[in-house]
Amino acid sequence: MDTQFGSLRITDIDPTAAQHLTTEAMVIFQKLYPEESNHLVVDDDLRADSALFLGAHLGNRVVGCVGLVPGSEEHAGEIKRFYVEEGYRTGGIGGALMDALEGMAQAHGIRLMQLETGIQQQEAVRLYEKRGYSIVPAFGEYIEDEFSLFMEKQLV
Repeated sequence: MDTQFGSLRITDIDPTAAQHLTTEAMVIFQKLYPEESNHLVVDDDLRADSALFLGAHLGNRVVGCVGLVPGSEEHAGEIKRFYVEEGYRTGGIGGALMDALEGMAQAHGIRLMQLETGIQQQEAVRLYEKRGYSIVPAFGEYIEDEFSLFMEKQLV
């Protein structure tokens, strides 16, 4: 896919290939939210056979990532670690990552995409809403939290 930044490739990657992104995201989240409101997944969960982890590459640089782990119910997947490096956020990279993730999820029999995001991440919320995600009550083992939004989308 061509972007304003150059040719973009999206591939399966090991989470360590995106460590610079996930570390950057973690620093931001820790500044925005109390510890109990940061629902981070560990790398081993993203390496499991039941998980997916994608990286968006511009040349040799990974500039975005997104993961999918089993969701709270059958045929559901939960989006984790969706992050695009700040300087690359307006070029369609986030949408391309979500397109790839949703396509792969469908191919794996996932029919419901779920996510938890923070109320301060309005760029992400707008992207999710634009893609058809709706705000729902807390799902699975999450509890309602004043700093969290819970969203989901049925895949067709």
